[in-house]
Amino acid sequence: MAVGFEPSHVDLGSQLWGQEVPFSLRFVNGRPTGLIVGSIGSSCGCAVVERERYEGVSLGPGESLVIDGVMHTETATGKRRAAVTVTDADGTVYAANIAVEVVGTWRLSEPDIQVSDIVLGEGGPEAFSRTVVFSSSQDELLDVKPTCDWLEVHVGRRASGPVEILVRGLRERLSPGYNVGNVVVSTNNGIKPEGMIYVKVFAAPALEPTLPQVSLLGTAPQRVSFRAHDGRTVQLVAAESTDDAVVARIVNQDTIEVVNERGAALPQIVTVKVTDHVGRTSTVQVSTFTSPGGRP
Repeated sequence: MAVGFEPSHVDLGSQLWGQEVPFSLRFVNGRPTGLIVGSIGSSCGCAVVERERYEGVSLGPGESLVIDGVMHTETATGKRRAAVTVTDADGTVYAANIAVEVVGTWRLSEPDIQVSDIVLGEGGPEAFSRTVVFSSSQDELLDVKPTCDWLEVHVGRRASGPVEILVRGLRERLSPGYNVGNVVVSTNNGIKPEGMIYVKVFAAPALEPTLPQVSLLGTAPQRVSFRAHDGRTVQLVAAESTDDAVVARIVNQDTIEVVNERGAALPQIVTVKVTDHVGRTSTVQVSTFTSPGGRP
């Protein structure tokens, strides 16, 4: 007789979304000597076991321990898997796999949208668009609402067939780097009233500064160069500061110089915006370098 779960795989079948499905696992000590359950673990938060109830339990040769748990099905629809593990006092890990197919009365064709090829300052106002299909045999879509200002949604309804949700990203409202947001989907279903369309977008600036953040010391100038995301020539035509204390000057075709002419500490971070000859823009954040004595 071996040490481990018997059986090592448990199939909970088809379960409705939003339920707490109980399961029981039998862990057997097949050793000729005793075994101590060191710790209980699970591969995801959907499989919950009351660990304190079983950790530290001693099993004699041939003895077994029934471990009860609950599978939560509100994470997502479709086929889901989780593993529950027992680690003995010697550090050996034993695992049991739990499978369940979560059935929802409605579903979204693309609940997770990821976009990585957006360049700021180039192209039209629409950075991207995706059509997400809301399909259901009986439930009604009540509302869709984005949780950030760079997402825009429209709902298309037909006399028959599924409802289409158009998700658009607004280029001018995206920030350089990762932008994360979601769209809340509300329905009249009592078991699964809401859902989410998760959206993650990486946006690169059309002009990239060598130093996106600059700390100025006294009145000493600092130079920042820019390169185009597409490798084309950069010819700067304007450099503007949001605070008169910081002056930004173009010193050659792709480089600016920023100076804190007053030399005093800036009350807040100042933004310098540059524009090149084809309308591409970029920004540099300017602050004051403060010495340990508190002086700029």
